[in-house]
Amino acid sequence: MSNILIVVGDVPHEDRQHVRLELARLQGTGFKFSMHRIDLTRAIHYADQVNEAMLRRQRLVDLYEQMCTFDHERVQDMIKAKLVSRVDYQSYKVLGVSPEIEKHILDIQKSFTSMVDGLDVFRIVAVVFQTGFDKSDIFKFCYSDPTRLEDSQSPAYIFKYKL
Repeated sequence: MSNILIVVGDVPHEDRQHVRLELARLQGTGFKFSMHRIDLTRAIHYADQVNEAMLRRQRLVDLYEQMCTFDHERVQDMIKAKLVSRVDYQSYKVLGVSPEIEKHILDIQKSFTSMVDGLDVFRIVAVVFQTGFDKSDIFKFCYSDPTRLEDSQSPAYIFKYKL
């Protein structure tokens, strides 16, 4: 079982080679990976879905954070006006996460998995985007702290914690 390098769109051979060299430098020459191509239109379609879900999730988190600063009466007024769910808000206030936020996270993960065509997302170690196309927020959300590879012309990200 090998690790996976995702190539989104038409990435120049030199950029793909640069990522391979960087992976070999980080992991050693015995490092095995397979390259998987994703069509640019497919990536954009799913990236739009992911970005929309990420935006809705962030707005809800921002609202709940703001509500935590409100007095009790104002929070109760918002709940009575059905602007927010009592259970959802209280869950966020106590646990830092709510069922509605979890739903958005699941939507993000589902769209991301669909975008990478059902690959084992835990084996993805790097992604390279066609020049001018950088939906890195998706990968920054789905993985913790990808590292931008500066030397390639195409936006390239390596997930060092997976190596």
